[in-house]
Amino acid sequence: MGLLLVLAKAESLTSKLMEDATACGNAMVKSDCNAMVAYTHPRLVELMGGKEVMIAMIKKMTKEQQAKGIGFESFSLKTPEEPKKIGKWLTAIITENIVLKVPEGTVNQESSLLGISEDEGKSWVFIDLLHTTPELLKKIIPDLADKIVIPPKKAPVLEKK
Repeated sequence: MGLLLVLAKAESLTSKLMEDATACGNAMVKSDCNAMVAYTHPRLVELMGGKEVMIAMIKKMTKEQQAKGIGFESFSLKTPEEPKKIGKWLTAIITENIVLKVPEGTVNQESSLLGISEDEGKSWVFIDLLHTTPELLKKIIPDLADKIVIPPKKAPVLEKK
């Protein structure tokens, strides 16, 4: 009976993690700045200057990308690693694939999201690990940084029209 409860709890954690990660990805594809900030770890939002500054940065970057003919097309998630308890947090890394439309065709970029829950998995926030170095991770979450292994970066793949 105990094993079944453990398995059910792990499945519930993973289900909520995937639900929140999907909402985060959908916000990115739709350029929903408020949702993007809501699903970003609060310490990263603070490090970027706060909610309003981060929203302004996202809007500026989106406008610049659109002017160059670049935009998010889609994203997909792979099954995440099993959430791990580290101190007061639950953490999990999820592999994501982002597809960007560019003037030459599409770019596929595999990356990872670090999911972090401070409420036993009821809600999750994320740090995109594509441009996150161990040094930056240490600035964002110093008490977790040395316990998280950032997956190796993969080169983007251009599929020409």
